[in-house]
Amino acid sequence: MISNVPTKLINLCSLLLLATVLFGGANSVQASSAMVTVTSVDIGTARVVLNTDSKLVVFKSYTLGAPSRLVIDVENALPEFSDRKFTINDGFKTLRIGLYADKTRFVFDALNDVLPDARVEQVDGKLIIAWGVQDKVVTAPVVPGTPNAVEKIDFDASNGQSVFTVSLSSQTDLISPAVDGDVIRFGVKNTVIPRSLRRVVDASVFPSAVLQITPYSTIIAGERCVMFAARMKGPVDYTVNIVESSLVFTTVDGPFAEIAAKKMSSVVVPVGEVVTTPSMDNVDSVDQVIESLNSASQTGEVEPAVGCAAPVKVYTGELVNWEFDDTDIRNVMTLVAEVSDQNVILSDDVKGELTLRLHDVPWDQALDLILEIKELGTIEQGNVVRVLPLKQIEAMETARLQAKQTIKRLEETQTQIFEVNYKDVDSIEDVIEDMLSDQGEVSAIDGSKKLMVTDIPSKLVEIGDLLVLLDEPVKQVLIEARIV
Repeated sequence: MISNVPTKLINLCSLLLLATVLFGGANSVQASSAMVTVTSVDIGTARVVLNTDSKLVVFKSYTLGAPSRLVIDVENALPEFSDRKFTINDGFKTLRIGLYADKTRFVFDALNDVLPDARVEQVDGKLIIAWGVQDKVVTAPVVPGTPNAVEKIDFDASNGQSVFTVSLSSQTDLISPAVDGDVIRFGVKNTVIPRSLRRVVDASVFPSAVLQITPYSTIIAGERCVMFAARMKGPVDYTVNIVESSLVFTTVDGPFAEIAAKKMSSVVVPVGEVVTTPSMDNVDSVDQVIESLNSASQTGEVEPAVGCAAPVKVYTGELVNWEFDDTDIRNVMTLVAEVSDQNVILSDDVKGELTLRLHDVPWDQALDLILEIKELGTIEQGNVVRVLPLKQIEAMETARLQAKQTIKRLEETQTQIFEVNYKDVDSIEDVIEDMLSDQGEVSAIDGSKKLMVTDIPSKLVEIGDLLVLLDEPVKQVLIEARIV
């Protein structure tokens, strides 16, 4: 009996220990997932305090540029107050609050785009943000000495090759080219480029493998550099060299050395020239009918020449100054959403990094440039803008058209009798046959000038409209003879 006591005590202790672990573990899990309430915001001199009802707050802080701001994400937190914006005007301009499913975000916008040296500390569940305003902000240590300068940019395409030449004030080191899809990036070290030369070189109309070249300035390892992003029409051989005090980018254009002839979509008819409408008696196809109708409508009119410049898009967005160096495209689009005050949803296929520098550019123009560089497009649905790769948008459009065609094929057909009054029945039958859908058919009724057409209702309407144009009486010529 005595020998069994230790065993019972051990079993009892084990049960107590197990219960402690189970209940204690449950309490710890519950505590870690408990919501934190931000009760108030106290704004003082060079100091902001976020008061909470918790003794322990999980948060992370980081800074962003263009525009400069400090961001603090407090996990599992909700504000008790309804205000979403506070004015600071001391080091920081404003404090903005955003609500998310798993956190509350506090964004401190820098005053005059100068970010103070802020410190974020947690004291008894309070988040204390304190700072001392700096006289200036240095984004990266710059190598001393006077840098080179880009003085001139030239582009020429001839004799099967394209040559892009950048004239420099003095010789410098080359930044080796790197290929990213159809974009070749290269540049020069310790160099600056004036704003007047930061223009896209559009080579799309040249017999060249180069589509466009975009210059931009950046800082790499603390050194001022000028980079060039050359978007190519296709894969070709190329070289990048420093020749004396010039950067030379040369491509072997190959099949891109010839410009394909542009298709003419309209005909220019001089004023006063008489165009004779061809007879409808010998019409063989719908294309001839359309061509004849277009010719008739152009009589005495001058159409604008093909190839005229398209209307220039006018950008009205707020001017921004952005500088990105190998920045995640998703972070860039988040910034665009904040500046534009739009609801933006990114597809999972929107990925990659972006390097660019924009100065005093409307945000909507900046968005178009970013979309073009990354081959992205947008779809607007109400007050939401979806951003997807162009290939995905094209696939969606193709699927939509295929679905539309499928609906047409499933549409019930109807039969209608058309009477031909003036023209030859066989020639009209040939024209209608070219217009039919996949399930349509036409046949002439023997012994009459009537056609029986079976097709979907929309096609029957088109055929009826065309028949009104084709079936016109033949003009008669009256010959009068007078015998003297």
